[in-house]
Amino acid sequence: MQSVSDMLGTYAAYHRDARNRLTHYFGIPLITFSILLILSLLRMQVGPVTITGAAILMLVVGVGYLRLDMALGLATLALIAPMLLVADQLAQSLTTAELAGWFGVTFIVGWALQLLGHYYEGRKPALADNILQIFSGPLFVVCELLFAFGLRSQLRSAIDAVSDRVDLQLRNTAQS
Repeated sequence: MQSVSDMLGTYAAYHRDARNRLTHYFGIPLITFSILLILSLLRMQVGPVTITGAAILMLVVGVGYLRLDMALGLATLALIAPMLLVADQLAQSLTTAELAGWFGVTFIVGWALQLLGHYYEGRKPALADNILQIFSGPLFVVCELLFAFGLRSQLRSAIDAVSDRVDLQLRNTAQS
């Protein structure tokens, strides 16, 4: 398993422009919410407990986040948990067509913001080179939030070192 600094350093190399990062602060939560929203339609009753596709996804992804970095994983899950709850409430109260409409709007706006950011960056999204980088987005946003408050400076230094190395590799590849 890749280290959190390697994973986020690679992701950060594709997100060096401040405008790109700014679009991701809004786009990533919108896309995350949209996925939780649509997966909340997949519901299964197990005794008195309702299990949704969104809850299963968050369990699997959450375990991965916690294995990478316990504190960062907990912070990320704490920020995603309200989205999961709202998605579940909407799935229970809206019609499937209404929910699909909300999914479409949040998903499209989220990706439009992402693509606008990469236009500013002048570089394709990280997931174009590695689809698994899609799971880095929420961690990236949480890290940036923590860094803005002066937290996790050692992690920031490790991510920056990896990002600088990967950025150099990307530029060398683009020139050849």
